[in-house]
Amino acid sequence: MSGILVVGTGNSWRGDDAVGLEVASALRGRLPETVRVLATEAEQSSLMDEWEGCDAVLIVDAVHSGAAPGSIHRVDLNAEVVPHAVLQGSTHHFSLGDTIELARALKRLPAKALFLGIEGESFSPGEPLSPAVAAAVPAIVEEIAKEVEALLNGN
Repeated sequence: MSGILVVGTGNSWRGDDAVGLEVASALRGRLPETVRVLATEAEQSSLMDEWEGCDAVLIVDAVHSGAAPGSIHRVDLNAEVVPHAVLQGSTHHFSLGDTIELARALKRLPAKALFLGIEGESFSPGEPLSPAVAAAVPAIVEEIAKEVEALLNGN
């Protein structure tokens, strides 16, 4: 399989909302060069253009659903809708959930599309990642590395 994109999205100035960016940074140099890793704070609707032509996209972002901080949410985007509760509270005008649902309606989701959300605790401006969220980064990096390996091996 070719055309794998891993997207870490978020806001570097809003505490735990930066976790997707941190995960993307940790994945650089760890994944094969054929896998594109993107850390972005851009408006979410631009992601459809980023994954255009990709066979697979893995998206990492902070979520705020009321689960325990650092919990990992995993959603196969071609099999189910991302629960609204998981993506509530976006700091973007056009949320990631809106982007995913628009891509689904337009048939612009890659054949393999996976969302990995890390439950945030604090989204206060200027704060670093909370300890629970920072502690979840290595686990989600490992999960993504295994997922990419499986994709590259045709699984």
